[in-house]
Amino acid sequence: MKDTHENNLPLYRIHLIDDMIRSGTYPNKTDLCEKIEVSPRTIARDLDMLRDLYQAPLEFDSHKNGYYYTDENFFIKYVNLKEGELFSLTLFDRLLEQYKNTPLEEQLKSIFKKITESLPEKVQIDSSFLSDEITYISDPLPEINTVIFETVMTALKTSRTLEIEHYNLNTNEKKSRLIDPYHIVCKGGSWYIIAWCHTREEVRIFSLTRITKAEIKNEKFNTPKDFKVSDYIDPGFGIFASEKKPYTIKFLCKGKLAQVAREYKWHPNQIETDNGRV
Repeated sequence: MKDTHENNLPLYRIHLIDDMIRSGTYPNKTDLCEKIEVSPRTIARDLDMLRDLYQAPLEFDSHKNGYYYTDENFFIKYVNLKEGELFSLTLFDRLLEQYKNTPLEEQLKSIFKKITESLPEKVQIDSSFLSDEITYISDPLPEINTVIFETVMTALKTSRTLEIEHYNLNTNEKKSRLIDPYHIVCKGGSWYIIAWCHTREEVRIFSLTRITKAEIKNEKFNTPKDFKVSDYIDPGFGIFASEKKPYTIKFLCKGKLAQVAREYKWHPNQIETDNGRV
């Protein structure tokens, strides 16, 4: 019996079974085994999945010796993707870099696998061909403790105060803090908490990587209505660690550096003036 990668994907087989039943040919288990090239036991499990998971109105007609749907309008919904979307899907695993070393990495990989397995027979996703044509070089990313990550996320979602032990770069020591997490930001694969610090009595920004301990307290908090994430982050420059004071910055570049500067969009509000090539 032929054993292919597709045959090992349950959702791939479900779509084939669905197609055959909706064709009105009344396929039986033997027909399905021959078409999909798997064992009768596998087909039996797939039929059970079709009934239980997809709530398919599946019945067996003893006179026609095959399966059919009692509701002619029933079908398994496919994921329809355009050519450009398919190409984007092949890049999905590369785009997971910013979630590397966090619990989200495995969750997103699982989602990606479910998407590809749910595609119909005529759509095939193979990102391996990209490896010889496109090379991705990512910067080293900090590693985040899984327990701490999940603890912080839980405190954020439930609006609970956190007691953390945080490594301070200025003093080169660990300090204990009580914080109310208002918002979490991911910038270039690095994760930060924007939180009210009970010690400083002001909103502070803490690097998730530098948190060595985290414990959820019983106290609950309410995020202030006047809190705005835009006061602490900027799409172009990232996260502010200083006073919320706007600055006007001017760069004068020439030669090779001027050409490099032209190639980048440093900020959405930037204004470029070309004084001629030097």
